[in-house]
Amino acid sequence: MPSRNPKSAMLTALPETTDGQASRHDRELWLWIALTLAVMSLPLLLAWLNQPAGALFTGFLSDRDQDAWSYIAKMHQGYDGSWFYHNLYSDEPHSGVAGVFFYYLTLGHLARWTGMSLIATYHLARLICTALFLVGLDRFLALLWPERRDRRWALVLILFCGGFGWLSEVNAYWGDPRWWPGWLFPADLVWTGLTTFGSLLLYSHYPLALWLILSCYRLAYEAETAQRWPWLATLAAATLAVHHPYDIVPVSLVLGIWHLWRALRHGWRSVARVALIGVGVAIPVAYYYWIFTYHPTFSRWAGQNVCLSPHPAVYLLAFGGAMLLALPGLRRLERDSLWPLLAIWVVANAFLLYAPVSWQRLMMMGLPMVLMMWGARGLMSLAAKSPRHRRAMLVAGVALLIPGPLSILLIGTTSRSYVPAAEAAAYRWLARQPQDGRAILGHVITGNRAVALTGHPAVLGHWSETPDYHRMLTETQRWYETGSPDSRLGDPWLTRHHVGWIVYGPRERAWQPTPPLAAPPAYAVDGYTIWARQAQR
Repeated sequence: MPSRNPKSAMLTALPETTDGQASRHDRELWLWIALTLAVMSLPLLLAWLNQPAGALFTGFLSDRDQDAWSYIAKMHQGYDGSWFYHNLYSDEPHSGVAGVFFYYLTLGHLARWTGMSLIATYHLARLICTALFLVGLDRFLALLWPERRDRRWALVLILFCGGFGWLSEVNAYWGDPRWWPGWLFPADLVWTGLTTFGSLLLYSHYPLALWLILSCYRLAYEAETAQRWPWLATLAAATLAVHHPYDIVPVSLVLGIWHLWRALRHGWRSVARVALIGVGVAIPVAYYYWIFTYHPTFSRWAGQNVCLSPHPAVYLLAFGGAMLLALPGLRRLERDSLWPLLAIWVVANAFLLYAPVSWQRLMMMGLPMVLMMWGARGLMSLAAKSPRHRRAMLVAGVALLIPGPLSILLIGTTSRSYVPAAEAAAYRWLARQPQDGRAILGHVITGNRAVALTGHPAVLGHWSETPDYHRMLTETQRWYETGSPDSRLGDPWLTRHHVGWIVYGPRERAWQPTPPLAAPPAYAVDGYTIWARQAQR
């Protein structure tokens, strides 16, 4: 029979430490945090120091920067004093909503209060949340590995190791392309959420979401094993539901299954405890469901936010390294430990990646982390069988999986990592114009950046947030390519979409080599031309 002592289960999971050992542990932890933050900051610092002549570093390394710019756009609304979120990638008039993207609205207010730039605030918040995540990760790992040296190896694997996507890059450079099927792409190098390292590198809200996920599981585990009501776990789950609603789906499923499994062994009070967590998340989930189902603008956004999972082999390539290392550690799970919950976490998350919903891929948050925990367990189980070669085996395991995240660093910047100085000057001019609801017309990349840097709405600017994106892309390109320059300024299509600013730069010039309008522009400097027109919402 399991012990009914409220603290007995926890005492077996936590290491005994003296004050001196605890102090040493804290120093080591903060050294690890400093090292991790330095590694995360180094590529950004190098990109900033090596700006090409006539260009400015955007603050983002990846070509997948549309979402990153959209987060800066959300911060801009907070910077302008709003606590209600409006979708500025839509030219349609609509009411703002409270609570949605609260994190980024808050960062915008903080930028205004401190006088920092939006991008600097974004990255500072990312680093602070990364430090918070690392503290939470260390506390979580302490439940799995009482020995500090074991936790350090687990930390290295989780933070700096990935999958086998780097093999496709090796084949592309030195192998035969015919050996590698085109559909088997290196997802762990392309999608930032497929490694913990990538999750911490680009998006500011990811590390906070990871910390909340770990907090939900740790606090629920501690409350359950101590036979207490999970008030703190409920608070963490409700906060996660507000911060990043998609993540609460796998967390709720995992906790529900785990508490049901516990109830079969320890009594049905476990079901009552998980019901409390369910009540805590129900209100924010219901609110988000209503917003993205019935709000005229946000429901269309949700309808085209399609993120389907690729072929399972793509995930096997991304997660295969951790799964391979995990094999030696799958035997003899301690029933009252945290490992059964982690097993449920992996299986439930894997199921959700192919659930009958349009946002399958958004279910992966935290999955690379828990898989690497299993990889660490397996690697350390294997190394324990040969104490003389333990360190060598651990180093070999890390060396096998570190090339993925390392290649992300080595790839460095891309052409979209820099904005021409002339383009930045055009955005600064637009930012000085009155924000009266008039929308910016231009290429999707132009609109994507312009909303973030000016606070004006755009007709076209984001693959999911712009309503009817593909239709708007076609109509925008057609407007630039056809019609008479003498009559186009009064085009009813411009009026219908509340266009007040028409941008003509290198990207728009690729659509139409000759200027689309004959009227004198309001701005024309270094190849960037902007026409102004009156259009009221």
